[in-house]
Amino acid sequence: MFDQRGLVKSTRAGKEKLIAATGKGPQTCLKYRAVREALLVDPFRGLALDRLAASAVAATLRALSGHYDQAARAAASL
Repeated sequence: MFDQRGLVKSTRAGKEKLIAATGKGPQTCLKYRAVREALLVDPFRGLALDRLAASAVAATLRALSGHYDQAARAAASL
């Protein structure tokens, strides 16, 4: 996906596959960062949570998301 969009370039060194960012890769990361800040981080700051509380909330959400994903996969295999 990233290589198809010109964000990374892959080469081979023996059996190893090496991946490096192209000039377009870091630019795209910076654009993503700006969008992420505007849509996620700035509104989250409005909740007035300190960094530790915000980190705990994020960890809980990641854990819950993982449990939901696992439950969905298990339900799909029934």
